[in-house]
Amino acid sequence: MLIAEMAVWYQTRGMSLIDGLHEHYQKLGYTYLEETRNLVMPGYHGLKQMAQLMESLRTTPPREIGGQAVAAVQDYLSGICTQDGQETQMEFSGSNVMGFTLADGTRFIVRPSGTEPKIKVYILARGRDLAACQETIQQCAQFADELREMHA
Repeated sequence: MLIAEMAVWYQTRGMSLIDGLHEHYQKLGYTYLEETRNLVMPGYHGLKQMAQLMESLRTTPPREIGGQAVAAVQDYLSGICTQDGQETQMEFSGSNVMGFTLADGTRFIVRPSGTEPKIKVYILARGRDLAACQETIQQCAQFADELREMHA
């Protein structure tokens, strides 16, 4: 009922619910913007590429993604988080997932799909406004595309 009331209230102002959401973002600031990239790697060769990419991220994690320093590396397979040279045990382990937290709090998460021949990259950008979040997404997406090229 609350959402229906919100929709009617915004409609009386000539706005949709999404317009209302963006109005709040303008007042309070954009905190996060998300994007998923799919790095398709078909065929048997693609499976080898996917394994190599994940192993490369584990053994030689990037120090920088999208022009920002990597502040922490989370290896969900081993359950180890490395930050400031210190390793801590994470609550979860056993999943073939790598996570990277950037200096501004942006998250860059990489995992192979369980059903398709592709690597999925999740970018959860943080920024002071929509333009800053979009710029971070663009820079991190470019890095994701470079990962595919390096393992082609």
